[in-house]
Parts: sequence; C-alpha cells; structure tokens
Amino acid sequence: MNQGLGKKHLCIECGTKFYDLEKPEPACPRCGRMVDEEEEKRHEISDVRALEEVIEDKTDLFKDDDTDEIDEDLGYDEEEEDELDEED
Repeated sequence: MNQGLGKKHLCIECGTKFYDLEKPEPACPRCGRMVDEEEEKRHEISDVRALEEVIEDKTDLFKDDDTDEIDEDLGYDEEEEDELDEED
C-alpha cells in the first residue's frame, strides 16, 4: 500500500480507479459515489464470475481434439514444417 494514499478503489458507478486518502467516508472523485466496501467486493466477485464464463466459452472452441481436419483445411503440412526446422 502506498503510504498516505490509503486503500485503492474502483468506483462501481463510473469505473474510476482512486485511492481513498485514508478518509473515514471515501467517495469517488469523479462522480461522488460513496464507497461501500461490501458492495465493491460483490461487484468484483460478479466481474470475476462473468470473466470465468467468457473464458470457459472461448476454451470450449478449442476443446476439439480433432486437429488434423483443421490443419488440412488450413493447408498445414507437418512434413513442410519439419523441412523448415531442419534448414535452421
């Protein structure tokens, strides 16, 4: 933690990142919304869950182990890669 700056916060209203400057009742400097640490934690947890869902959806696209068909469709040739490796 930076000395004298207090805790770092992310305003759930406008997205501004700011330090609370160790004030007893910190508020966002941009929109004035008061910091509610419990609400901030819930918001962070929901953001993490949403991100996990997006990552899971994206990784599902790559779970197909049948890469030979994909390689053929792209014109990929393993022998050609081996020849290039040998030339280096």
